Amino acid sequence: MPDLVSFEDVSHFFEDFKHTAWRLETQRGYASDLTSPNWPRFQRGETFGYNPDSPWHINVRERTMQGKRFERVRLVDQPPTEGQRFLLASGLGNVEAGEDIRNLCRSDAQRIGLPDYDFWLFDSRTVIKFVIDSEGTTLGVHVLEDAESVVRACQIRDAAWHHAVPTREFEAQVPSSVRALTFRPAVSPSVHGCVSCASRQNVSGAYGSLRVWPRGAPRTGVRTLSALTA
Repeated sequence: MPDLVSFEDVSHFFEDFKHTAWRLETQRGYASDLTSPNWPRFQRGETFGYNPDSPWHINVRERTMQGKRFERVRLVDQPPTEGQRFLLASGLGNVEAGEDIRNLCRSDAQRIGLPDYDFWLFDSRTVIKFVIDSEGTTLGVHVLEDAESVVRACQIRDAAWHHAVPTREFEAQVPSSVRALTFRPAVSPSVHGCVSCASRQNVSGAYGSLRVWPRGAPRTGVRTLSALTA
């Protein structure tokens, strides 16, 4: 494993990438969000949109106008934690800036074999893997460019993206009140109780029990992500 470096040491990737920047977010809360100026706004129930004073929003808009893509999949518990509800609310501003953020119930992520760590994947060739402590504080990151790590990250991305729900659609399933603690599904949950998957497919539909196939392979049999990478 490469040495642990600070997140600041890899921040240049967000401006230097050529095509895609993709993120998996698995935590139930991030310490940095508690110090965000958006946190008090979230507590007051304010809405979020594009912020021309936000360096992140400015960079996202500039890159996406060049045809590049910022994408994320965020795991959400049932009921969502306060930190996850903050990201659902504030994430709408990121979407307006140009990000494509999608959400996936943790139970479904576990079922298809997604990992429990965070990472960024740049241009399908560089993985920035986070080391986060139990309090949600980022201790540093590992920069991985070996073939095994990159292929694994690409497979995780493809599986997560296949089942995740766009953030506006997902956020509509969550009560607008910042104090609400449970989903209010607009559709009946699946037998697994996951609102996100129920909103995209019925239990006996084409995807059934969250099947995952390699690209180009005949869609027969059930294969989890772990089976693909075994």
